[in-house]
Amino acid sequence: CEFGNHLVKIPFANPEDAVFVRAMKRGMMEFSTVDWGKMPTCEEKRLGSNPEKRPEKLTIRFR
Repeated sequence: CEFGNHLVKIPFANPEDAVFVRAMKRGMMEFSTVDWGKMPTCEEKRLGSNPEKRPEKLTIRFR
């Protein structure tokens, strides 16, 4: 045991397994946006026309 090395290291036969385990420990990032093409305009809201136009939120999650 080296001085200051208090991390538990688990040896992996396959390096890709070690990469996978490390990736699963990372935090998840999330990016959300709105499809502005489906957002009703202020005139459409006021007149009540085009009720089938509903805004959708697109969410992408990645590590």
